[in-house]
Amino acid sequence: MRYRFLPLAALALASTVAISPVTQAQSNLFGGVPLDATIMRAGSTAQKIARLKSVPAVGVINLRRDLIRPFQGIGNYTDDIQSTKLTVEKNASGVNRLRKALRNNPVTRAALADYGISINRVVGVDVGSNGALRVYVL
Repeated sequence: MRYRFLPLAALALASTVAISPVTQAQSNLFGGVPLDATIMRAGSTAQKIARLKSVPAVGVINLRRDLIRPFQGIGNYTDDIQSTKLTVEKNASGVNRLRKALRNNPVTRAALADYGISINRVVGVDVGSNGALRVYVL
């Protein structure tokens, strides 16, 4: 009897998951990390990149492909891309420091090359506790 409402709870969870990408795109969130914040802290992330000794995994978020129109047509994909480009421009010095750190560290340079990622397209990186990278490319 105590599991009577489990299907309803599962449906509610499923609907939350189904709308999650929409909410993420509207807020420029991926994996719970604000995209704008990731770009704005690119310069400080460069320090973490410089200290990495290994990169066990790389996750790639292609912003041109992965930004989704918010709320099924309300809003505009072009606006999301333009907003992201503007954030990158405003934080160009930090993004450039991040790219330099990725190039200068042989471990990260090799890991990105293995995935075919051009460092010049990287606009942000999240570094996991084990050295795994989530790379945002534009």
